[in-house]
Amino acid sequence: MAISKRQYIIIGSVAYILALLMTLPASLFTSQINRLHPQLQVNGVEGSLWHGQVDQLLINQKPIKNIEWDFQPWALLLGRMQLQLTYADRDNHIQLEVAMSVTNTLHINHLDGQVSPAFIQSFTPYPVPALQGTVVFNDVSVSLMERRPQHAEGQIEWRGAAVELGRKVSIGNLLLVLEQDPNGIKAVLNEQSGLLEGGANLLLEGNGHYTLEARFIPTSKGRHLERHLALLLKKGRDGSYQRNLTGQLP
Repeated sequence: MAISKRQYIIIGSVAYILALLMTLPASLFTSQINRLHPQLQVNGVEGSLWHGQVDQLLINQKPIKNIEWDFQPWALLLGRMQLQLTYADRDNHIQLEVAMSVTNTLHINHLDGQVSPAFIQSFTPYPVPALQGTVVFNDVSVSLMERRPQHAEGQIEWRGAAVELGRKVSIGNLLLVLEQDPNGIKAVLNEQSGLLEGGANLLLEGNGHYTLEARFIPTSKGRHLERHLALLLKKGRDGSYQRNLTGQLP
């Protein structure tokens, strides 16, 4: 069917408005973000909504520097406002897609890269021991609605995992696999370097109910972990360390 003159005018007007919005300086929105989200402080914004860079983003007073973004207009067809973000410094580099849908669902898609545990710890409000190693994200995607995970898939590796507990305690190489289960999100944790046999399985249902089953057996190379496992898990007669938990996310 031929497009009428009126339809041409409407399509052209919409395209013009979108182009105008995308070329607006991103700095126009900085004060609005800082006002609506006091936990976020955006400084040194350059570029437009289409493409730009933030010199420094403060999240709860913790700085992240040199973030770049690219707007992805095709996501509007899915009812999402979506950006591709890139971050890199001397020790860390990640890229991901962040989107907010009309259902107020936050989507974090195709997270790839590697960071130090210290980078992750800097945004954790809880006191935890110093961690060492490298955390690698491999095509991780997570969807959150009202702060509850609704979907998750991908792999997260913690290579050369170690914890400072008065002295360095090596945990080996940990692999966390996230996948969708008919009943919710399934997470499987295993140690890959031969220090521990067994693993942990977590099932998180859509209503926030979770079930955790963990069973680890130190090998001859992992005997140094027995004392630390005993602080978290219950030792069984077969020499394994186990813990089964169920609960409800707040």
